[in-house]
Amino acid sequence: NMLLLKFNSSGSLSGYYSYGTSWDGAKSVIQDGSYIVMAGKRINSDNFYDWFVVRVNYSNGTVSWGRLLTCSGYSDGGHDSACSIIKTSDGGYLIAGTLVDQMTLVKITSTPSFSWAKSYSYASSSFACYMIGTSDGGALMVGYTRPSGGTNDILVLKIASNGDLSWARKYDSGVDEGPGLSAVQAPDGGYVISASRRGEPLIFRISSDGNTVRWSSRVIMGGAYGGWANGTLARSADGGYVFGGYMSEDYMVIKLDSLGQHPNCVQSCPLTVSTPTINVSSLTFTLSSSALSRMSYPDQPSSLTLDTLRLSCSALYDKTGEEASSGDRIVSCSWFPWGLCFEAEGETDLRIYFPDGRLAYSGEIGGGATLIPLKAGVYFWHAGPHRGKAVVR
Repeated sequence: NMLLLKFNSSGSLSGYYSYGTSWDGAKSVIQDGSYIVMAGKRINSDNFYDWFVVRVNYSNGTVSWGRLLTCSGYSDGGHDSACSIIKTSDGGYLIAGTLVDQMTLVKITSTPSFSWAKSYSYASSSFACYMIGTSDGGALMVGYTRPSGGTNDILVLKIASNGDLSWARKYDSGVDEGPGLSAVQAPDGGYVISASRRGEPLIFRISSDGNTVRWSSRVIMGGAYGGWANGTLARSADGGYVFGGYMSEDYMVIKLDSLGQHPNCVQSCPLTVSTPTINVSSLTFTLSSSALSRMSYPDQPSSLTLDTLRLSCSALYDKTGEEASSGDRIVSCSWFPWGLCFEAEGETDLRIYFPDGRLAYSGEIGGGATLIPLKAGVYFWHAGPHRGKAVVR
């Protein structure tokens, strides 16, 4: 069943509503006098879904109307999954999702009735994970692409108010990225996007045309927390960003500053930007009424237990030597004038710290010598399981 939880301004649970049918669950919710909820509806044994929009009364959770969205020619034939819904300036709604492994947008009116729909095709598949409205009346969709035989890349599409494609950008760090999870628009008209990379949060800021990455930060969580999944990004009152999601079956919230930094736990993650060729095509959706009733929910959700997670990179290792080994893999560090030289058998992440714990450098090493310019002084370094101390003269 689909479960809708309502919280008051202090975070206490004030309402919980269950709706019975063959649901996958709510995907997105906006407040518009009443709630507008997007959910998936199971339509066959292969776990394919049609999209569903339901309007729920704010005060008591009763259903005002429900509509099933079915695309002509695609019934029972592909992976249908809606991810986001936003209100448009004309009072209607824009719904983003994936239809037959391609990003898709559907525009409906407030009544509701079908207005238009478009598919944005790239490579063998592209998946929509999140959408926001933009200040110019358009929308920004974030997700990922999975080329045949290749690795995942983050995919971002800027869409005009009529569904036309304004621009498309692909972001690649050189490894298999997770999906683009969320986005917010920055005060300068650019965007801050959250994603995942090797199971850890990746937050990056881009220009208004998507061509320039202003900064890119990978939050080092540590293997004990497992893989990062889902997540929503929001701007905070002090100009920073709050990223919420879950890891190892726990919900987590991470606060970053305006440059995407968290003390001692952020690694710069360079991204390559490219412009993919997106094929835009029009689609037709049928909206049909679908009965949906509120059900009693026997087990009221219990109160949440809140714990403070203190993110910290591994403790600095006060080792006097400048070489560390583990098994048959070795990381070596040597001094050169105004810097350090690292060599590693295999690619690994490197972090270098000042003695007071501030981060002096972060990046990747491996496949040869890496020269890192540094001012004269004492430094601690941490590369994978290897740690050491070095002096730059």
